[in-house]
Amino acid sequence: MGLPGGGMINRPSEVHPKVLPGIYSVFISIAAHRRGRSTVAFVVVSFTDARTVSWEEAGEFFTDSGNGCIYDASVTDLLRTKTDGMPIEEWWQLKDSALKDGDGNLILDVESGANAIVFRTCDWTYRCFVGHDSAGRATCLVVDGRL
Repeated sequence: MGLPGGGMINRPSEVHPKVLPGIYSVFISIAAHRRGRSTVAFVVVSFTDARTVSWEEAGEFFTDSGNGCIYDASVTDLLRTKTDGMPIEEWWQLKDSALKDGDGNLILDVESGANAIVFRTCDWTYRCFVGHDSAGRATCLVVDGRL
């Protein structure tokens, strides 16, 4: 969680929740503000349909660049390569799309389907939580947009 970067600009979470490989639904809740401005209220990655009965803290990420990102830690190098090669205008359009009519989906590797979900953030620390079902299995990941 959090775009990999240097120093105090972007600091990804040091916690990496373990989930089975798969395709998961991502929901981004948007808070609409005056003058057409919007921000992320929550980002939820749903791993199962099971009922969440408990929560645990799952680290946090910091951004001073307005870049939020969720991805599998194993594709960090692919993500760095992809973002380093993107024109800045394309990057801004992608991360703003999650707050508008797009999905913020950045394909990192077509063959494997590896991707990252990118969204515009404010400049602060975002706490993350993992929900668990009654058997202790991870049900979802929630990024708190601090609203």
